[in-house]
Amino acid sequence: MCRYILHNCHEKIIQHPVKTMFGNGLKPEVWQAFQQRYNVPQMYEFYGSTEGNIILLNFDNKIGSIGFIPPYLQKYSPFQLVKYCEVTAEPIRDKNGFCIRSDVHEPGLAVGLIAKGGKRRSSSLRVGYLDPYETDKKILHGVFESGDQYFNSGDVLSYDELGYYYFVDRLGDTFRSVRKVISINRRVLQVEG
Repeated sequence: MCRYILHNCHEKIIQHPVKTMFGNGLKPEVWQAFQQRYNVPQMYEFYGSTEGNIILLNFDNKIGSIGFIPPYLQKYSPFQLVKYCEVTAEPIRDKNGFCIRSDVHEPGLAVGLIAKGGKRRSSSLRVGYLDPYETDKKILHGVFESGDQYFNSGDVLSYDELGYYYFVDRLGDTFRSVRKVISINRRVLQVEG
């Protein structure tokens, strides 16, 4: 919506009462241009998914960031970024079979801890796929220790040395567009021609 307004409203002076905006998916160049042109002092960006258990919030107006976790707390966060294979989109594991955390500025696959007993909000996982097999495909086992389970978001994020997170890419056979999840699997391609 911001991109549309920015490119289609050509009035020189815009009067409005908006002081705060909240949303997701805004590119940094659109964010900055929109904020400057329309004088919106606070724009919050967030990251989350309906079926997942990861949520981030950029509460301090860092342009382009989807959230923040202080570096000294990142290791203890129930959400982590792990190294992945760009060909298979699978996590890369060390010689012991555990996933390897991504480094600063290195794109990594976002995974969220599924805690035993589901006592924390971050540990809940919506089992909303029609097929149990599809649900199981989204769960990684033995990520950082034997017996742990993490939700595989399919999203690639990165973070900087200050702890700000940035969306990089979406892996897999779906992508999001205008409030819809669009599949790119063979059945859809055959229907469309």
